[in-house]
Formats: sequence, C-alpha cells, structure tokens
Amino acid sequence: MTALRTALFAIGLTGAASLLAVPRAQAADDTASLRLRIASLWHVTLVEKDLTTQVVPLVATPDRPVAMRDLSTANQAACLQAIVIAFQAYPAPFISTLVQKVALADHISVWKIDVGGFHAPGLIALNCQDAADNQAFDRDSLHDELAALLLATTPVDRTGWQAFNPPGFRYGDIESYRAELRDPHGRAGDDALHHDGFVSALGLTGLENDFQTYAERILGHPQEFAELLREQPAMRGKARMVMALYLHQAPALAAQFASSGLTDAAQAR
Repeated sequence: MTALRTALFAIGLTGAASLLAVPRAQAADDTASLRLRIASLWHVTLVEKDLTTQVVPLVATPDRPVAMRDLSTANQAACLQAIVIAFQAYPAPFISTLVQKVALADHISVWKIDVGGFHAPGLIALNCQDAADNQAFDRDSLHDELAALLLATTPVDRTGWQAFNPPGFRYGDIESYRAELRDPHGRAGDDALHHDGFVSALGLTGLENDFQTYAERILGHPQEFAELLREQPAMRGKARMVMALYLHQAPALAAQFASSGLTDAAQAR
C-alpha cells in the first residue's frame, strides 16, 4: 500500500523564513530559479494545482480516503528549496529513474489523519503546510518516500532483514500503523527501540516503514546516524542492508557513505 508519514510533530524545525521575508518580486525570482533547477537537474515535473483531480485518484481507495489542498504561494519557496536540498544528496540519475512527478500540497490527509506525504509509482506527494517552519521535516519526508520507491523497484532480502529483529518479533498491522500516525511522539527514537534495532516506533509497523526510517537517517542525517550506529550494534545490520540497496542503484554514493563515517560505523564489530 501507499506509504505515509505523519507531519503532526513537525512544528518548529529549521526553516527558510528568510525566503518568505524578501520583497515579493525577489521571492518570485527565487521560486522561478528553484523550479528551473529542479526541472533541469532531475527532470521532474511539479504538480501544485488541481491535486484533487490530478493526484488523489491515483492513490485513494474506498477504504483509504485521501484529501489534498493545492499549494499556496506562501509555501512555494520553502517547499521548493526543501526539494533541492534533499535531492542534492543523490546522484541525479537516481532521482530521475525513480521520480517523474512531485506533487506539492498545502495539506494532505489520509484516513482523515494529517500526513507528511505519500508515494505511488513515479510520484512523490509532499505536504508543504507551513513549509518555512517545517523545511527539515519536508526534507526527511522526501528521503522517506524516495526510499519507498527504491524498495518497490529493488526489493530487500526480507529474510535477511528479519534476522536483525529481536527473536519472535512480528511487525504490526494497519491499525498499529494508523495509531502511530496519530501519535508520532510515542517512542520516537528512544534507546530501547535503538537497542532492538529500530530507528523509531514507525519502524515497528512494517518492514517497509522500518527500511524507510533507516534510509531517511542515512541519506538525510549521515554523520549523526553514523554516531548512533557506533553506539548501537543492533542497528548496524539493517544499516548495511539499506546502504547496499542504495549502492546497487547508485554506486557513486559509496564515497558519500565513506566520508560521512557511515561505512565504517555500519561495519564495526
């Protein structure tokens, strides 16, 4: 099913308020340059209007209602900047192979729960609500959805992955997933989860979400995550598997993983 991320806890992260504080003409110029950069570097089409008719039908089902609100001018610059910063972490062909469209919305809900984004084949949707305050979260959401698209095209060894979980552990069902979306603060990256090999409680809800939480940290916060891997041996096996899958698709990431300390930290014994 379509993977989702909650945005309810994203208030107060680093942002791009300076972009929204400049005179209107300059802000428009910045927005135009960001659009041009996204199109020329990654060959991605941006969809910001008529989302209810252009995007929602691609993902909504009778038992999974989806609602989207078109992107407003106020959120454009910070949201576009989040895309540029996140996409720069990857070789350009990695992005263009997985993503053809990025839908930008002022608000996204699924099951009437606010979420940070979702994906479908060739598509990422991003919730840009209050983008200037939530830009760091928007970048994480992009890494998360890119990981989901990668996993859909290059499946991970599920048996090998499960071997790094605690004995007898079973992932949750859709109800536990919905509960985690509603209460994102619950056990968000605590030591007990790390000791058991999970980045956050979202990873407990399914293998795909487990993979995506690792990928989000590896690509979005590499140095910080390398430090965590040095402290938490139970997380290293999954980290190696995530990195291997990315290297299969984009070998050029090897230098980035090495320079950030991730390679050594994941291989530590």
